[in-house]
Amino acid sequence: MYGKDCTAVAKDEETMLVFSTLGGGLTAIDPLTGETRWSIADEPAIRVPAPSDTSAHYLPDPRDGSLYRMNGLEGGLKKLPYTIPQLVASAPCRSSDGILYSGKKSDVWFLIDPKTGQREKVLGFGGAPPQTASKDADGTDSIGWATSRAVYLGRTQYTVMMYDSLATDRNSKPWNVTFFDYSAHSMAPELTKEYEFLHLTSSSSGLTATFEQNKGTPMWQKDLSSPVVAVFLLGSEGLLSVPFQTVSDEVLQE
Repeated sequence: MYGKDCTAVAKDEETMLVFSTLGGGLTAIDPLTGETRWSIADEPAIRVPAPSDTSAHYLPDPRDGSLYRMNGLEGGLKKLPYTIPQLVASAPCRSSDGILYSGKKSDVWFLIDPKTGQREKVLGFGGAPPQTASKDADGTDSIGWATSRAVYLGRTQYTVMMYDSLATDRNSKPWNVTFFDYSAHSMAPELTKEYEFLHLTSSSSGLTATFEQNKGTPMWQKDLSSPVVAVFLLGSEGLLSVPFQTVSDEVLQE
């Protein structure tokens, strides 16, 4: 019995890898074995309107919210000098080429059990209100299933609307894009160099592989069903961003 209890405690305290995907949601994986601990659904990383016949199209990068502009089907692709979060912070603003920008930012806090992935909203604007705290058997306040191991995760929704003030067609409509981003601590440069894993993710599918960094030894590979946009370590202080590399499907299938 004592051995079993000790193992359970150790498992609760493990730091897990958490993958955020383009299709939305988080998947927690044991970094050593590749075992999937839990998956939760969420909003897609990027939400854009259906393609239209406008002369200019914007393509968002779901990894960091960068924007690319494509002029027509035969036109070139140009990276804009600002990301969606930067545009929201600067809005209302107007670019030198006459594009008007309006932005909105909305935050929400979740409480999540790192062992099971069960979570609930505890603070934020819009949507369902936070759940009311309940009482434990001893009369103390608790938030439903929350335990001492629960971790707070913050998520931000950035929405930008754009309108071409120089458009000759007065019936042209604004274009909008929404970008969802989880709040995470950044890994210090010296820790990045010492990071023990190498994560490779597919640019077009959910194929993901992890290798031992120093030796290049393969550890595990699995399909997350949607391209990865961010990789984190989940600890008691929340999410910590870790480096990963995007490669073609062919590389991971070899």
